[in-house]
Amino acid sequence: MGTPLLEIRNQAKLGTVFDVVIKKSDLSVSGLLVKTNKLIDRPRVVVASDILEVNPEGVVINNAGSLVSLGDVVRLSEAIHQGYHGLHQKVITRSGKRIGWVFDYLISSTDLTITKLYIQTLFYERIIPVSVITKFEGRKIIISDDFEFASLAADIALEAEAA
Repeated sequence: MGTPLLEIRNQAKLGTVFDVVIKKSDLSVSGLLVKTNKLIDRPRVVVASDILEVNPEGVVINNAGSLVSLGDVVRLSEAIHQGYHGLHQKVITRSGKRIGWVFDYLISSTDLTITKLYIQTLFYERIIPVSVITKFEGRKIIISDDFEFASLAADIALEAEAA
């Protein structure tokens, strides 16, 4: 979230990604919600098939024509209405223990699948792999009860040591 949307044709920044629309069947990205650089403009979307690359500098598309109004893409509008979009989804265990809510995702740059969820509460942050998700119900993500959680700070420390 907060990643720039870049176009190759004019070498320009078109806006900033502020949410992800998720495909329920395989937990991949169906599209991205983008806030454009214009002061008065409704959020726009780019469908996954128009995304050329996801890298640390941003999300790359071919041209500004790939950035369309949400109303122009019915399946993304329906997914958003049903709650299948990224941020602030509740994460709970099968037994009903509240884990937190999603504040970011780690997305594979090769196939746009979601590989990890970044979860937060008022007191801590956690990273969980999608392999522990047992059910995805729009605004609620249910995970297995016996999952060993990793803290965000510990994960970052391990990545720093490896670098």
